[in-house]
Amino acid sequence: MKRAIAALKALSQESRLTLFRTLVSFGPAGVPADRLAAAIDASTTTLAPHLEPLLAAQLVSRERHGRHVVYAARYDQINALFAYLLGAARDGDARRKPGRSL
Repeated sequence: MKRAIAALKALSQESRLTLFRTLVSFGPAGVPADRLAAAIDASTTTLAPHLEPLLAAQLVSRERHGRHVVYAARYDQINALFAYLLGAARDGDARRKPGRSL
């Protein structure tokens, strides 16, 4: 549950959500930081503070390839988040204790 909350919190800001969706659109190979910045019409220096929460939530990875830093969506973690959310929605009533709110 804590990882799901961290992931949802990381996605709960407009710039981070835009970055995340853009990274997903580039596929599992990812994209160099300069191309990512160009895709969202930003500078590479403004990306870092928005990418850090996504990295911390393990929704995004960062790897150095020579002189380039490549960011990629972590589909394994995205799928795990969806599975958790869908499972919690399906089984939510059975797991909730009486009198406890969400």
